[in-house]
Formats: sequence, C-alpha cells, structure tokens
Amino acid sequence: MSNTDQTTCAGTFYDAGGTANYALSESFEMTFTPSTAGQMLRFIFTTFDTESITYDFLKIYDGPSTASPLLGTWGGTTGPGTITATNPTGQLTFVWQSDASVADIGWIASISCVAPPTQYPLVTGSTVTTCSGVFSDPQGSTTNYIDNNGTRTMTFCSGTAQSLQFLFTVFETNEAADNLKIYDGPNTASPLLGTYSQTTGPGTVVSSGTCLTFVWTTDNNNASTPGWAANISCVAPPPANNECANAVLLPVNPSGSCTNSVSGTVFQSTQSAQASACGAIPNDDVWYSFVAQSTIHVVSLTNIAGSTIDMYFAVYSGTCASLTELLCSDNNSGTLTGLTIGQTYYVRVYTWTATTGQTSTFDICTYPIMPATNDECATAIPVTVNPDLNCGSTTSGTVAGATASANTNSCFGTDDDDVWFSFVATETSHEIDLLNVAGSTTDMNFAVYSGTCASLTNILCSDGNSNTVNGLTIGQTYYIRVYTWTSTTGQTSTFDLCIGTVPHTTYSGTCTGKFQDNGGNSDYAANSNYVVTYCATPAGYLMEMDFTAFETESIDDLIIYDGPNTSSPIIGTYSGTTSPGTVTSTGSCLTFAFTSDGTIQEAGWSANIACIAPPPGTNMGNNGTVTTCSGYFYDSGAGLGSYANNENYTMTYCSANAGEQMIVDFTTFSTATGDILTIYDGPNTSSPVMGTYSGTTSPGVVASSNGCLTFVFTSTSSGVSTGWSAEVSCAPPTPCDASEPFCTGTTYNYPAAVGVPDMGSVGCLLTTPNPAWYYLQIANDGDLSIFIQSDYDVDFICWGPFTSLTAACASDLMSNSGISCSYSINATETAVIPNALVGEIYVLLITNFKDLPTNIEFSQTGGTGTTDCSIVAPPISNNGPLCVGQTLNLTVANPVSGATYAWTGPHSFSSTAMNPSHTNIQTVDAGVYSLVITVGGVASAPVTTTVVVNPNPTITATASPVAICNGASSSLTGGSSVAGATYAWNPGGLTGSPVSVSPIATTTYTVTGTAAGCTGTATVLVTVHPIPTANAETNLTYCAGAAAPANGLTGTPAGVTFNWTNSNTAIGLAASGTGVASIPGFTATNATTAPITSTITVTPVANGCLGTPITYTITVNPTPIVTAEAAQTYCAGAAVPINTLAGTPAGVTFAWTNSNTAIGLGASGTGNIPAFTATNATTAAISGTVTITPS
Repeated sequence: MSNTDQTTCAGTFYDAGGTANYALSESFEMTFTPSTAGQMLRFIFTTFDTESITYDFLKIYDGPSTASPLLGTWGGTTGPGTITATNPTGQLTFVWQSDASVADIGWIASISCVAPPTQYPLVTGSTVTTCSGVFSDPQGSTTNYIDNNGTRTMTFCSGTAQSLQFLFTVFETNEAADNLKIYDGPNTASPLLGTYSQTTGPGTVVSSGTCLTFVWTTDNNNASTPGWAANISCVAPPPANNECANAVLLPVNPSGSCTNSVSGTVFQSTQSAQASACGAIPNDDVWYSFVAQSTIHVVSLTNIAGSTIDMYFAVYSGTCASLTELLCSDNNSGTLTGLTIGQTYYVRVYTWTATTGQTSTFDICTYPIMPATNDECATAIPVTVNPDLNCGSTTSGTVAGATASANTNSCFGTDDDDVWFSFVATETSHEIDLLNVAGSTTDMNFAVYSGTCASLTNILCSDGNSNTVNGLTIGQTYYIRVYTWTSTTGQTSTFDLCIGTVPHTTYSGTCTGKFQDNGGNSDYAANSNYVVTYCATPAGYLMEMDFTAFETESIDDLIIYDGPNTSSPIIGTYSGTTSPGTVTSTGSCLTFAFTSDGTIQEAGWSANIACIAPPPGTNMGNNGTVTTCSGYFYDSGAGLGSYANNENYTMTYCSANAGEQMIVDFTTFSTATGDILTIYDGPNTSSPVMGTYSGTTSPGVVASSNGCLTFVFTSTSSGVSTGWSAEVSCAPPTPCDASEPFCTGTTYNYPAAVGVPDMGSVGCLLTTPNPAWYYLQIANDGDLSIFIQSDYDVDFICWGPFTSLTAACASDLMSNSGISCSYSINATETAVIPNALVGEIYVLLITNFKDLPTNIEFSQTGGTGTTDCSIVAPPISNNGPLCVGQTLNLTVANPVSGATYAWTGPHSFSSTAMNPSHTNIQTVDAGVYSLVITVGGVASAPVTTTVVVNPNPTITATASPVAICNGASSSLTGGSSVAGATYAWNPGGLTGSPVSVSPIATTTYTVTGTAAGCTGTATVLVTVHPIPTANAETNLTYCAGAAAPANGLTGTPAGVTFNWTNSNTAIGLAASGTGVASIPGFTATNATTAPITSTITVTPVANGCLGTPITYTITVNPTPIVTAEAAQTYCAGAAVPINTLAGTPAGVTFAWTNSNTAIGLGASGTGNIPAFTATNATTAAISGTVTITPS
C-alpha cells in the first residue's frame, strides 16, 4: 500500500508493512487499473487484521477515485473478502488510515482480472435467476435512462437457499415521478421494501426469502438522469427476527439473575420500517419480545463479539404496527420501570455504527426486579443485630422501584430511591455495613435516625458502605435509610445489610499500667472497631489517661467519652498526630472508641493509666459565701465519702470577675430519698428558685443571671448517699445569653442577618455565619418537630435539655454536638427534639449560610410535645403606619390567661391594658413600644412593635392654563410638603401629576395627595369659554363703480368680534380685517371685461377662542360697452337690413331709441336694430338719431 497507482491484473496486494506490521500514523490513497482492457479487477483478501475500525481502517471505492461509489469500510478482523470492480473502467481505489497508537499485521490480497459481470438492464415481465451480475435501468449502467411514460416490472431469484443482495452503487432519477419500487418476494403482492427516487437510493437491499421484484415507473417528461446500477450477489439469509413481526420471545429469568439467555446476530439483517428516535441508525436491527413479570425489568446484552462490539438497543410497548419507545440504551444493560405485568414489550437490537455488513453476535436476556416493600419508614424491615462484627446474620435489600420518602434528609446524596430498615440497640455502639452491593450503581449512602417515623433525629450520615454509630440507648429502636448517591432515577442496586455489635470491654479499678491500641507495641490492626472503658476506684476518684505517644492514619479515629459508654458526653475525636494529651474524667469512667479502615496502619498510642483523687474544693459543710472563679464544690463528704444525716447547710458562690456569670457544673449527683438540694439564682434564698434536685436527677450546668448562686441542702435521718461533685467557673455573657424565647404554637419570621462573623465549627455545622439564637421551654412531654425555611441554604443546631437558659449558655455549647443538627444545602430543615419533658430548656441556633438578604421562618409542624408560651410575651402589633391625629391601637395577638401587662413607649407612654389605645397621635409618639407580661410571678422577655407616625402633607394644585376654550386641555399639577406623594384628581378619577383635563364647562378640580399613607387636599378652577359662532351671510353682486355699503356681521356670544379675509382685492375691498363688527363699505371695481368674484372668510372671536369660519362671495361685474356704429343713408322705399350690434363684455345686451319714426324705424327696442323699409313723405331728406345703451 502506497500513494503510487498501479496497472496490473496479477500479483499480491499488501499493507505498507508487507509481511510485517504496518506503521503508525499512515495515510495512503492508491488506484489499481486492469492491464487488460475491458476486464474487471478482483481482490481476494486472505488475511486481514488491523486495530479496531474506529482507529485504523481500509476504504474501497468502485472506480478510479474517492468520488466513485464506496464499497465499504473495514477494520479489526473483519476483512473485505472478495472485491470485484463493476464500473466501466474496471478500476478500484483503496484508502488506508492508521492512528498513532497500535500497529497490526495488516492484510494480504491476491490480484486478478475477470470478465465484466453480466449486465441485467430492467426488462419488463422477465424473471432472472442469478447470484451475480449488474442490475441497471433499461438503458444500462453506462448511459442515462430514457424518460418514457410507463411502468416496467422485473423479478430476480437466487435459485438457491440463499438470499439475494443488491448493492446499489449508482442511483439518481430526474424527479419523484420517476421511481423504483422494491418488493421482498417474487411479485408485487410481496411486502414493499421501499420507493426510491431522485438521489435517495436503496443502498443495500437483502431479500428475506430468495426473490426480489422491481417496478420502474417514469412519467414521459423527456428529461433523464443516470438511473441506477447495482451489484448482484447471494448471501446468507437475514436472521429470522429481522422484522418486529418475527420477534423472538425471550424467557424471563428469575429476579436478579441472567441464567437463561438467547443468542443473536445482526449479520445480514436490514433496517426495519418502524421509526426510531433513539441514537445511531438501526440499519441492521433484529427484534425480541418479552412478557413483563414485574413493573421493573432489566434487559442485558452479554458475550458480544464480531465486527463491532458497540451495540445499541431500544425497548417499546404497543404492537409492531404502533410502537411507543420506552428506553434507548447505548449501554449493554438497561432498566425499565413502570411496566404493566402481563404486557408484551419489544426489544430492538442493532449496532451503533452506520457501516453496513456488520457480523456482531451477542446473548440477550431479561429478568424482573421485584419493587422494594420497605419504601417508607413506616414499613421499615427489622434487622437482627449480630452479637459481634462477623455479620453472621444479614438482611437483603434493593432500591429497585423505591421512591423518595416524605421524611426530611439532611445527609448527602439524593434520597429519591430510599428504603428503610430498623434495629433495636443492644449496645451503645453498633457497626452498620452494606455488603455485596451490586446492580446499576454501587455508590450507596445510608443515614441512621433515632425517634419515631413521625419525628426522626439524624444521628449519622455515611457515604461509605461501613460506619459506626455511637451514643445509642440500649433497648431503643433506630432507623436506617439506604439509598443511592446518584440523582438518576430507575436504579436497581441490591445489597445485604448487617448490624454488628462493637466489642466493649470495661476495666474497673485498673489504676496503673499502660493503655495501648490493639497492636500493643506494633501497629494497630486494619479494620479495627472496638470500645474500651476504664473506671477509677475507690469511689469518688477520677480516671486519668496521660497519652505519651499518638499516631493514627488521618481517617482512623479515637473518640473519647466522659463516662461509662459511648452515650456519655464526647470529650474529643483524635486522629493523625493530634494527641489527646492528658484526659481526666469528671466522673469515675472514661470510654474510648476506635475505628480504622483497611488502608494504612500506624503505631497507634500509649497512655499512662492513673486513678486520682478529686481536686480540693469547698464542701457543703462550710456555710457562708465563696467568691471565686475556679475550684470544686462538693457535698459535705468532700467528694470522697457520703454526706451525713440531718444536714441543713446554705452556701453561696459569687463570681470574682465583675459582670461575669457564676457557673457550677455538676459532674456527679446522688442523694437519698428526701434529701434535697435547692438552688437560687442570686446571693441569698430570697433570690428566684432555679430548681430542687434529689435522687439521681442532676442539676447539670447551673449558671447565674446576676453573678451569684445560692445552694441549700437538707438531709433526713433515714439514709445518705454519695452526694455530688461540681466544677466552679465564671464566664462573660455569650450570644446564647441573648437568645430570644419562643413558643412553638406560633410561626416566627425574622429577617436573616448578613455580614455577621462566623463563630466557627459547631456540632455538624462546619461554619456558623449570621447566627440567630432562640430558646424554648417544654410545657407538655413529647417529641417536637420544628420546620425551618428560607429562600436560601439555612442550617441549624439544637441543644438540650437544660434546666435554664443560663445553664444552657454556661455549658460550652460550641463544643457540644447537640441533639439535632443539619448542614445540608437545602433551604428547608427540620429540627427534632425527641422525648422532651416538662420544664426542660432547649436552645436553637439558626444560620444564614448564603449570607444573602432573606427571611427565615420556623414553627412546630409535628410531635406531641408543646412549649410554655408564658416565657414569651405574645406577638404584638399596631395599626400603623399612622397619620398625625389618628388613634394608635396596640394589640396582643394571643392573650395569655392570667397574665398582667406592662406597656411602655415613647413620650412617656405606659399602660397596663392588654390592648391600649393612644388618641390624637403625633410624630413625637412614634417609635418602639414594648410589652412585658407576667404570669405567676414570672416576667417574660420583652416583645416590641415599632409605631410609625407620618405627618399629614400640605397639598397644592395649579392649572396651566387656568382658562381654556371648549375642547382644549389644561395641565393640572399637584405639590406636597412631603416627598414621594401620589395624587388623585376629581372629577375624572385621574392619578399622578401632572395630568391633562379637557372639561366642557368651567370646573373646580380637587386633588387628594397621599404621602406615607397620609393625605391632604387642594382645589383649582379651570374656566371654559364657549366657541364663538358667526351667522351666515348671503352672496353679493355689484357693478363696477358701485358704492358697496358696509356689511354688518352677527354671531354669539354677546360681544363677539370677527376677523375676515378677502381672497381678491381687485373688487375694491381690502385684504383683511380683525376685531370688527362689520365688513367696511367700498367702491366696487373691475378693471376687466368679465365679472370678478372674491371669497370673504369670516372667523368669529370671543375670549381668545376662535370659532368656525363662514364664507360668502362678492361679485363685481364690468361696465358694458357697445361698438360704435357708422351713420347710414337710405333712399325712401329702400329695404334697410338688420343691424347686428356688438359690445363687451360677452353677453352684453342693448336697448335703443329712434328720435324720428318718420324714417320707417320704430321708436325703441332691445337687442339688434331690426330691418325696416326706409320712408320719407317729404320732399326733403329726413334723419333719425338712434341711441344704443349697452347693459
């Protein structure tokens, strides 16, 4: 293979490497020409092996260039086989391309020349039996077809058991009316494979049987194009399931397995008629079907081999005549959900590549997945707890068919397919493992909760398949929520769930020696998970561990608890080289929980064990006052023994630091029946009682509100106990001390702070930006669910229970993990307080993570517990904003039974009414009004409402112009002494300023201005003048030279004047006049020989308003002239002819008189002088004078 063309009919054709491998990154094009004219080149490939067709490939064209028809593209181990030219030149062109990665052996092909194939131009009515040759339009493969009107039919059969294959190398018809129909059988009653015209050719056509029938139609429009040419061959028949109607029924395997598969191939398959919206082109599709046995089925392709292993499949519902696409899968396995049990579904399998002639084989199977029955917490499957970590008992599970539960999830991942399990704790620490995870994804999550399904508290989130949950209560039920990490629905993952018990060893009285990890002097063991407790002796002594060495992997944790088990308070979690140092219990025991993974093991730790006496302090037997900020406070036994019978002691502790709280932290507490410790919040027993304690009900952390605490202890004569130990300290007030009280019967909504510094990590909260502090007190026992929502990410932590807010704030909340906590990315959260008891105090910290302006709202939405609303003054409100002079009403939203009320406000306002009023409010009365309620001697924290009092605005109104003509408009403008006013105008109902008005009569407008909810008014008068009118005038006519009198004009209203114009001053009248009552008189003129006319336009004017003009005309006629006549003489008896007169202007008429009728002419007449007979009765000449007057 090279870029050099060859002319030959013999030899061997190799890749560029010859008998060795071809090279990387080759690119060649080579054309072979037969050395014997008229012969066809033939290449028989006996060896073919390249890298996958995706990377290295050989293309072969039937002709002298790459513009010739492409016979195919080959790569991998699928070779061309035998290739024979069919074009008139007998040439073949080869294009070879290799990439830069893998080089293989290439190919070997023998070269020969053969006679041209038999030509089979379409001959109507004929049937040909053959497995070779070239099929063409009636005019042959080398010339254009003749566009004769008509239809021709021709049938081909293989004559063997093989199918016919027609490979169309040329196809082009002139128009759609010139088309070729192909039928899959021996006649036109066989199935129609397609109708082809213009440049849309058939490509490769393979018969399902042994015959194909062709029908050629033309329309005789005397235009033609090349027609077609197709190579004929016989091939193995297509698979029996080449069409949907012949789909192979798949057996349905048992749930979760694929033991029974059906083998298939796409070899010789052709594209079905059914449409496809999936990827790739199904030009070699085969069909299967199955009957659903579950609403969820998995379809899998396995053992794929052949020319390509890149397969595709689609699944449909319906019938072959009407299919609905359900799944498109480029993966070799896909999951269908929402199926109908008992319904038949169809599977269409094909290769991804558009290259025809693929030979891929595969196995196909389907199996159902039975939907999970534990889709909700209420249907959680109980799991047996193993007594050790060996997982002898497991419970199988799957997320298939599961949907999202209503329970809030604050853990990571997407719980849209969660399933539920439960277990009863047998120890304070249990290990939870997801084993044998398989299916659509193995990336699983699980969360662990305490409480009930109606009120769950998250205690563990795990993205790993193994984790340990500590701090459990033995005998209590816990819930496990398992789901996949991905948000892609339809997952089918399966798993086995194991609950193991973490080994717990307790050493009592071991007060010397070394405490080491389980490796001793060597590295600790992989996958460790155990708990060890050390307890000091004698009674009252403390347990101390002094760590002299410490090193673990960063993810291998040692957790230390201040007590006998993992339910005790956490002292700290340690890993890496961060050593615990010296750790001392506050009671008699320390508990250690260690877990390691299976990757890296380190040296672990070594600690010196000691039991130490309690530190010295003040005991209850020392009546009096102690001013300090450190030390210990004991009963009279001084922490080493029991107190005595019949004691009655009083002791006061006050802070040595001015302004700081006194804090006493009881680490142990035990009194006999009837022996009582009473604590007062102040310097003596007149101070408020904080609580009374006996038995094992410890005061916990007690903090003063004023710097001192007073303790009174009384014991009976019937028995004694070990008393108590407490640590004394002082601390300044914290943000917690400013916590606002709330009761959960009310929805709270507050604007979240922004820009408030982060307090650092607290519990599960990695950050605490913009903190808001609240506390509540329990009124009735039970669980509480508090729903929190915002526009953005909101987080929370809840602590408790405490005996008081001061005790809570003094308890180092910032290092306490709380009872409920969430650091999720959600805009909604639910805080859960489980098993709350009457009188307990809980503190709630809410943060605005996004640091964006928003409101945060929270309220109780679940649980049977209730809170004490007497610690909270009920919500108050006012009827503001108000305007000066109005009445202020202050309102309590939820009155508290038995409460007294104390209101205070600006300008020395005070009231004891529940809902007071303040009449004639003024701006000095604006500000914050506060309410404190007192119930049973306990005063609430104050609540406030802000009253806004706005001044009444002074409003002005102006009009421009103030007077208008009827139909015109005026602009009205409002003004206000208070900025931001809005305006409303009446009549008219207009708003804004300025506004435009067009009244038809004089109108007074009133404007109401509103600023900050307060109003004022003003008026403005707009005068409207009527439109004047002029009465009609008659047209006038004058003769030139006549004196035209003045023409008086009339109209309305009274006092109207007129402006006039004259269109033709040649009549003797001026061009115009203004403000007059008449048209002036004038002398009519006409310098022409014809009449002239002028139009007079008169416009009435009154109050500056112009009326509608009227018009009339003045016509001035010219002076008539008669043409002079000559004297005439006639003899008596002569006939005198008519004398036609002439003159100007045209149309002039004449009147005439005769001074002597004796001449034979009448005395007068009009018009021309008539003819007459001249007379003279005398003997002398006579004459008559004829006078002619024109008019």
